[in-house]
Amino acid sequence: MRKVFALMIGLLCLYGNAQNLTSRVKKAPSGLSYHSPNVFTVGTQIAALLPTVSGGAVSQYTISPSLPSGLHFNSYSGKITGTPTAARAITTYNVTASNYVGSTTAAVVITVNSSVQAPLTLSYPSPNVYTTGTAISTLSPTTTGGAPTSYSVSPSLPGGLSISSSTGKITGTPTAASSLATYTVTASNSAGSKTFGVVITVNSSVLAPLTLSYPSPNIYTTGSAIATLSPTTTGGAPTSYSVSPSLPGGLSISSSTGKITGTPTAASSLATYTVTASNSAGSKTFGVVITVNSSVQAPLTLSYSSPNVYTTGSAIATLSPTTTGGAPTSYSVSPSLPGGLSISSSTGKITGTPTAASSLATYTVTASNSAGSKSFGVVITVNAASGGSGTGTGSGPTATVNYTVSTAAFPNPERGFYHHTETHSNSYSALNQSTLTSYRTNSNITLVLRLFYLENFVNGSISSTYLTNMQSDFARIRAAGLKCIVRFAYADNSDSGVAHDANKATILSHIAQLTPILQANADIIALVQAGFIGSWGEWYYTDNFGMNPTQADYTNRKAVLDALLAVLPNRMTQLRTPALKQHTYNTNSPLSLTQAYTSASIARIGHHNDCFLASSDDYGTYVNTSTEYPYLEQETKYVPMGGETCALNAPRSQCASAISEMSKFHWSFMNMDYNENVIAGFQSDNCFTDMQNRLGYRFELVNGTFPTSATGGSAIPITIQMKNSGFATPFNERTPYIIFRNAVTNAEYKAELNSNPRFWNAGTTTTISDNVQLPTGMVAGSYKLFLVLPDADAGLSTRPEYSIRLANNNTWESTTGYNNLLHTITISNGSAKITASGKPEASMVLYPVPANNSVSVEMENIASYKVTIINSLGQTLPVNVDPESDNKIVIDTQNLSSGVYFVTFDRGDKKETKRIIVSH
Repeated sequence: MRKVFALMIGLLCLYGNAQNLTSRVKKAPSGLSYHSPNVFTVGTQIAALLPTVSGGAVSQYTISPSLPSGLHFNSYSGKITGTPTAARAITTYNVTASNYVGSTTAAVVITVNSSVQAPLTLSYPSPNVYTTGTAISTLSPTTTGGAPTSYSVSPSLPGGLSISSSTGKITGTPTAASSLATYTVTASNSAGSKTFGVVITVNSSVLAPLTLSYPSPNIYTTGSAIATLSPTTTGGAPTSYSVSPSLPGGLSISSSTGKITGTPTAASSLATYTVTASNSAGSKTFGVVITVNSSVQAPLTLSYSSPNVYTTGSAIATLSPTTTGGAPTSYSVSPSLPGGLSISSSTGKITGTPTAASSLATYTVTASNSAGSKSFGVVITVNAASGGSGTGTGSGPTATVNYTVSTAAFPNPERGFYHHTETHSNSYSALNQSTLTSYRTNSNITLVLRLFYLENFVNGSISSTYLTNMQSDFARIRAAGLKCIVRFAYADNSDSGVAHDANKATILSHIAQLTPILQANADIIALVQAGFIGSWGEWYYTDNFGMNPTQADYTNRKAVLDALLAVLPNRMTQLRTPALKQHTYNTNSPLSLTQAYTSASIARIGHHNDCFLASSDDYGTYVNTSTEYPYLEQETKYVPMGGETCALNAPRSQCASAISEMSKFHWSFMNMDYNENVIAGFQSDNCFTDMQNRLGYRFELVNGTFPTSATGGSAIPITIQMKNSGFATPFNERTPYIIFRNAVTNAEYKAELNSNPRFWNAGTTTTISDNVQLPTGMVAGSYKLFLVLPDADAGLSTRPEYSIRLANNNTWESTTGYNNLLHTITISNGSAKITASGKPEASMVLYPVPANNSVSVEMENIASYKVTIINSLGQTLPVNVDPESDNKIVIDTQNLSSGVYFVTFDRGDKKETKRIIVSH
């Protein structure tokens, strides 16, 4: 019974287990996981990685990819065991546990590191500076991480140094100099490597020359031994000297001492000779400027009595030349003198008896010697003797007018005291119209300096707004009847951290941008100072052009100045110091008379001293006054000089010195606003008015000799004595004209006077003699004579505020800008062509002068002309014309304001412009 019962119990248990087994196999495994991540080491047994799983029983485990070598995976239990035999980078291994119902997957992250660690860091002492011939202190590496087993370096170390491939130590004694370089050391072991750049410089045990200089510039004479030029050096002693190009003939340089000695054998123009001082460690160069003049001096000046009027058949008084400088050895003339006259090739004397009449002509005499030559134009007219076939001057007896001098202060263009004005790009400060006008009317000032700061444009283009504001300023200056001195700059201080100028490319692009506006306003620009470079545009405190300029720096400076000169070919510029012009254009010779007022750059560059009288050298304006004073005195006869004071420096900054130097250096203008204390001293010491009158030119009529009568169409002799009591002459072109005004109709005719006011020299009296051709179309009658010196620009030539006023009593006509010569000439109708109506051809009569409500115009067929009226600003105004007949019109002027206007008469084939004055 017990056995049966036990059997039954056993069967029941067996049945129950089967039921449980069946229920488990019906579930898939789930929630598989391993310890992860894992980092193992080659050769070290790992702790077994066992899976954790839930859900149904796992029948099989799989893994992908294969484990690192040395590790094993049990597909029945999922266990990972073993000892890694090779390193492997971090990798993810996917383990899958499955049965026939499903599967679950887990990621196991394993890294196997080498048993040897790579170096983690490497360093050496660096940088290092060594000297040839001296053993270095050992450079030992410092590392962290795995110990390096080898070292290498690239590129090769300097000669004499080596690296230990096992320890990495750098040792040795440098055998040759080498410039700074980086040498890359690599420290390695089986697990990896690390690099470090060791910086090494090897200097020569011999120091290179640091500086080299000679006395310079130097001017020598052929045949005279020179004082030895000895070099001055710092740094290492030179072992040899050389020069390029070769020195002038007769001079030589010692290759061992660098001394330049000898006696020049031939003249040579100014040139720079580059001396190089060298030793085994390096070299240094210096440019020695040398000029060799001939021992025979060229003629400096040549003159004859001129003009001359002769008569056929009458022997002339000998014309003898006057020369200064070297004595001429020969004379020549071109073209050939009038028949019967000859020149001595040895003495230059012109003698003879004219055999044929010849009209006025200029004969250029050249006086020469081996050192050079000088020329002078002799004006000769030969008239036929009475009864001959020539034509005379057609003038009657003469009368001489003596003039009285005025001491009054009055405005004149392009000279005198000026007001300083400036504006900045970050906040444009426009000029004020009423203030500008008051300068001329209340203070006798006709000049302003306009300084345009471009600080916002150092790295870019000038804005269109800034350019528009500039144009508005120029228009206001013109409306006020003033002119301006223009300068551009990028900084108004010398502080560090400030851009003091732009680079050359930017400056040249800015000049290109400014070209249209400068050219459009050239009429009211007296000159443009060099500017652009350095603080205040004074060519010092510069970021881009060399504080101690090299030849390359001067080349760059010249490129800027040449570009500026090209913009306004009829205007001059100014540099801040004499030395700047000498170095930039490589010349120490001042302008000569023959160079004056030519298109050459050196003839168009003047000077401005902006620390006048402030110290013995005017705060660095001069380097050597013994050579620069004579240079500047000659230069400024032909180029503009001006500037400002900057500090009290009694007694030098007081009146006596100021007047003396203004006269010596031909000052044309000075800043009224700075330095206030110095200007106040001029006023309190009673020389201010003298300066006000004498800055620039001050022309005074002394006397004039004129015919009392003449025949129409003839040439009349006019002689005027003109004194210049100013410090200088006009620096811009200006042509004088004689105006003939009909005493009845006020009709005016103009004839050019053959004389150049730029040669009416300061402190002298000039004789102006010319045979003036009477204009065509003059009707018979009495004519008042005037002298006018208008502006050369057509748009300003008829504005009286731009004409030169002479310093005489009772001569200035303010409504026209004419100077009354206080003489009347009677013209008889001679060669003027008469039309069918009996009127002279093209003669035009306008009356009354001045006009009130209308002006009448009479001329042959005047009604067929188109009439245009233009005001003094160049604006065309509406015009109402009433033709009374073919030969007379009446122009309505009642709606015109009082002032000067220009009337143009245009018929297509003929065009004429007349000036009218309206006064209500």
